[in-house]
Amino acid sequence: QQRIREASVTCVFAEPQFPPSAVEALVENTDARAGVADPLGTGLEPGPELYANLMFALARSFSDCLAPRS
Repeated sequence: QQRIREASVTCVFAEPQFPPSAVEALVENTDARAGVADPLGTGLEPGPELYANLMFALARSFSDCLAPRS
């Protein structure tokens, strides 16, 4: 947590196959948010659009978590 605060970390990402509790504990009492990045595309439908959908989903995850707070 100290390193997160010192580095002004905005977001800490976890992958969906791992429990989110470690990331949640890391960002507790900091200004950082917890995000989920799914590089495997576990929730996406197979098919010709899979890669594009995977890239859009990752970009959305990054954008959502890294966006300035309202």
